[in-house]
Amino acid sequence: MGERHGLRVVVPHVRDILIGKLHRFREVEQDGLTPKDRRAFERVRELKGGRPSEGDLLEDLQLCGPALRIPGDGTVNNFRLNVLDVFRTVYGRALDIEAEVLEPARAAEEGGRSSGFAVREALEGLSPDRD
Repeated sequence: MGERHGLRVVVPHVRDILIGKLHRFREVEQDGLTPKDRRAFERVRELKGGRPSEGDLLEDLQLCGPALRIPGDGTVNNFRLNVLDVFRTVYGRALDIEAEVLEPARAAEEGGRSSGFAVREALEGLSPDRD
């Protein structure tokens, strides 16, 4: 966050930008990530010493649980397909979205509810800086 010409400017974190790229629409016969999105992930990892790691990305994806669910109306979930592709092409492995993302996200959500979790308190404890 900074200030320019009297206006507060918030610059998104690079991990947020990468997650945003995964929401990109896919062409009907598209196979895999778009080349520019794959290059973006690879370049960021090159410049940031291997970050975001698999663990970093999984942590971010757990916050996107609802966006990863399979639509009940038979449409294609582009975000889900792109997430699967990024793990295959960038991290060199298959991802089990249910076991590695959705189940931990549900468990964290349930744990928060049962422990009297307060959103305001959690947000106050966050640091806006990430590696």
